[in-house]
Amino acid sequence: MEPFEQVLEEPADDGGSNWQRMPVAEDTSGGYHTALTIILAGWGCAFFGPLSLFFPLIVIGGFLKLFSERKLRAAAVVVLVTPFTLFAVLGIADYARGVAHIRGYGYPANEFFNLDRQARCPKVNYGCCVMGHEWVSLLPYNMAVKSLGAIIGPMPGSYRGSYPTKAEANLALAQAKEVSRNDFENDLVILGNKSIRLDNGVGKEMLERLHFGLLEWSDQAPAKITAILYEEDCLIVRVPVLEETTPSAAIALFDVQKGRPFAFYSEGAWHHPLPPVSYQRPD
Repeated sequence: MEPFEQVLEEPADDGGSNWQRMPVAEDTSGGYHTALTIILAGWGCAFFGPLSLFFPLIVIGGFLKLFSERKLRAAAVVVLVTPFTLFAVLGIADYARGVAHIRGYGYPANEFFNLDRQARCPKVNYGCCVMGHEWVSLLPYNMAVKSLGAIIGPMPGSYRGSYPTKAEANLALAQAKEVSRNDFENDLVILGNKSIRLDNGVGKEMLERLHFGLLEWSDQAPAKITAILYEEDCLIVRVPVLEETTPSAAIALFDVQKGRPFAFYSEGAWHHPLPPVSYQRPD
């Protein structure tokens, strides 16, 4: 016998002395168990701040896995139950019912609250506090509403008249007529032989919010409210605003039928993160 020689013996075949690999259980659910795992992981990331950036990767990766395994129904479930699909469907439903809003976050800029030019729906801002996952709900909802506006037209029940741009409004105001302050405060605009009635309280509220009365005590030129009817369905009103640096004014576009402003343009230094008067009637 050689030094340090060791004789190895075969283990007995007793059914328990040999290590055996445990069989892997197959997914007999047609991929639905995998789909459920992907859905839960996707929803968990979608509303957890910056982790929401991983949400599309989870959904796309899971979909491709199931699709490559030809588990098409499970793959379709993954797509249909994502937050993207849910909020897109919600946007379509709100558009059809005439209650959709273009949604946003952060500090609103001038003209933010003007009606959307295509969908003609109002806008809403949820404040300046951002968690990082807001895009998950905003992006599909706004895309659905704007796409319907581009394809079908204005949202049911919304303004359907002309919508001049700021340049077109300024060009039209070159031919504007002066409007009596007293008439405007009483929700009446008289242009020649035409009388246009504003919604109850709109004229007075607008002048108060713009601090129109302060112009009487300033060194600026006498304040004059001017207006012109644009294509018979849109009333353009210019109201001077007191600013220290430069002559300024608010240009409002009114829905003639509803008697409320649906858009505001800024002239000079006037800044308006919030509209003086909203298009929607207060509850």
